[in-house]
Amino acid sequence: MTFHQLPPEPVAAEPVRLLAIGSTGMHFARALRHGARSDDFESLKPEDLTEMVRRFDLDGVAFLFIVIGMDATDLEAGQAMQFVQRAAERSVFTIGVIVEPAPSAEEALNPVDSRRVQPVASLLLLMGLVDGRVETLSCNSEDDVDALRWFYGTLQALGQESVLILEPGWDLHDVVEVLDLPGACLTLLTRTVDVGGTAVAAVQEALADLESQGFELALAGGLLLIVWQGSPHRLTVQQASTMSRMLREALGAGGQHLIITARATQAPSHNTGAGACATLVVSRGAQHDAPEDES
Repeated sequence: MTFHQLPPEPVAAEPVRLLAIGSTGMHFARALRHGARSDDFESLKPEDLTEMVRRFDLDGVAFLFIVIGMDATDLEAGQAMQFVQRAAERSVFTIGVIVEPAPSAEEALNPVDSRRVQPVASLLLLMGLVDGRVETLSCNSEDDVDALRWFYGTLQALGQESVLILEPGWDLHDVVEVLDLPGACLTLLTRTVDVGGTAVAAVQEALADLESQGFELALAGGLLLIVWQGSPHRLTVQQASTMSRMLREALGAGGQHLIITARATQAPSHNTGAGACATLVVSRGAQHDAPEDES
């Protein structure tokens, strides 16, 4: 499998889909997808939003990532809420991603005077409806883009290979349980090592970074690890066992973990020169913390 490459033949249903709302959300999604499919409201007039929500095809969808910029309008946020409710009726798990816009030159000089277009109250209502919320990401942070790219892209690629959900022993329940959906607050972190490095080293760096940031993994409810290994090394059973032990030791009692390998014929373009990559998706369980009002 080539990472993020669409399957050679059309698939009947895509278990993992992406939808972006607001100009900042669209900008983030463009940087994120690198060829992955995206459905959005950008090309629609405001009066067509209701129709878009009504006709969006949810057949066969298991996970729906909704990337929404803080500059989204009240109308867009309201339609997103209706969409999430409709997805819930179809038993589709929704993961909300709030993205902060890059500050303008004027805002950078006068940060105290900056104002968000989208009221925090609307974001609170929307984030209260989704099954999982990724901690607020920055539109101009390549680290944030990479972290969500590995999370969303790997699940989507597995779905296109009919691995996600369809194979006994690796199904939707595993992911949902580890991420503690619904009601989870998710933290994403990606770390790469140089060519010649191993995925184990990438995991060590990622765990160390979380610890240095004051994040207490012992309080996490679950941890999804996405690992990619480039040549000349390849992932082995021993490496997988080592990484599993590292995660068990880092997590507290009751915490669960799942390791997913992202296979690729060559290093993804955004990680050219990387020897291995580890992406941690940490769930703090039912903690839909309120977005801070920085106005």
